[in-house]
Amino acid sequence: MGEPAEVEPEWSSIVELRFFLGLTDEGTAEVMGLSVRTMQRQWQDARRWLFAELGPARGRTTRNATSG
Repeated sequence: MGEPAEVEPEWSSIVELRFFLGLTDEGTAEVMGLSVRTMQRQWQDARRWLFAELGPARGRTTRNATSG
């Protein structure tokens, strides 16, 4: 798996600020020097990339529709 910074440099910073430091949309945008909407789009893209790279969540179970 590549690093987010290799795909889009700002994604790493946004992930750190949002996920690890718990900043709000507004706080993250301010730190990054971006509009709130631009930061939200990049956060959404970074999350989509992370989910695609990490695959399905481990430990989750799904119910079989035929089981009772």
